[in-house]
Amino acid sequence: MTDSDAGALGRLADALRRESPWPGFHPGQWPLLVIVGDHALLRGHPELAADAIRVVDPPLGVQNRYRGVPTACVEDGPDAEKRIWEAAFRLHLRHRLHRLPPTGMPDPDPSPLLAAMAEMEELVRAEALAATPERLPRAIRTLCLIRRERRGQLPDEQAEWEDASEVWEGLPAYVAGSSPRNRWARAGAAAAQQLDGLEPGWQRAWEGGRTNLHAYLERYVRFDAGEGDEALVLGALARHGYPLLLAAARDRIAAARTARNTLFNGILRGEGSLLVVDTSALGEGFVEAAQAGQPVNAGMSVYAGDVAFRYRGAEVFFHDVPVAQDRRAGLLQARVRGQLRMSGDGQPLQSDAAFSERLELVLPGVSVRARAGSVRPIDAGLYVKLEPPR
Repeated sequence: MTDSDAGALGRLADALRRESPWPGFHPGQWPLLVIVGDHALLRGHPELAADAIRVVDPPLGVQNRYRGVPTACVEDGPDAEKRIWEAAFRLHLRHRLHRLPPTGMPDPDPSPLLAAMAEMEELVRAEALAATPERLPRAIRTLCLIRRERRGQLPDEQAEWEDASEVWEGLPAYVAGSSPRNRWARAGAAAAQQLDGLEPGWQRAWEGGRTNLHAYLERYVRFDAGEGDEALVLGALARHGYPLLLAAARDRIAAARTARNTLFNGILRGEGSLLVVDTSALGEGFVEAAQAGQPVNAGMSVYAGDVAFRYRGAEVFFHDVPVAQDRRAGLLQARVRGQLRMSGDGQPLQSDAAFSERLELVLPGVSVRARAGSVRPIDAGLYVKLEPPR
């Protein structure tokens, strides 16, 4: 056993030793696969004896299935214990609670008013998390009022996306004890923490309904729909300098719009070869990025920095190469420079080709690995169609 394996096994054991804050869930209930270098450690899979651990070849990219079975797959590292809990709880959400990840994205250019109210909500949420027991009801009431003020201006589909994101991003962070990665994750994790203090064991009751987390939290709030509620909102606005937040939001939105459009136009019409990777046949995938994607519209986002897109049996990695993801069409588009080198079924490819066992595409800053598909030239670039394993 290598030192790397020993460390990974130790982190896996630590993850399984922890008690669960969520009744009826523990990561040990799911198959677990931890990737360590060029191999992986598999535990709890149906093909293994109970609690056995086997060394296996890692899948192409981290997936949420292994050999057709829902599996919590993570890469080893210092925070692997928390990522195991997050990955396993997402399986619990999907396969036990039938909660699906959100689809689509919010409006990429919210009004400055909405952006300032979102920032206000973050500040008031922090107050509520730090409130003493005697001040908690007032703090949560203020939070819910600010949230109502902001969400009253959202279209229904955007509010539904937000509710799903708070569950899909926030609850795994809450269960794992990890740091939430974005505003929706922070909102979901914070609501769960506040519910812990209001109703121990609330998770079972929440599972039995279809209420979003903050609507569930509002069961503990008494609104007066009058001067009392208005005074709480006005007090929060004054306390956190709302006019300054609004001015800053205007500047931030304008700068973000300019940067995003420059990035997107460079991908579509910039120098270099256009690379189009068609992942539509692979179904749902997921993305790991050094920086959050910048939404262009409800179906399109652009990324800068390192980003990996992973699907069934396929991985597309961009290193410091801007890329546009069209979720509706299942396309990844980027501008690349340099000499094309690629192979399929272990043989060099010179022109149009179909491959059934392996594709390896290497460009400056881009790599594609898949098991099946086709490659063909297009105007000023290359089109790669990825297929699921047969």
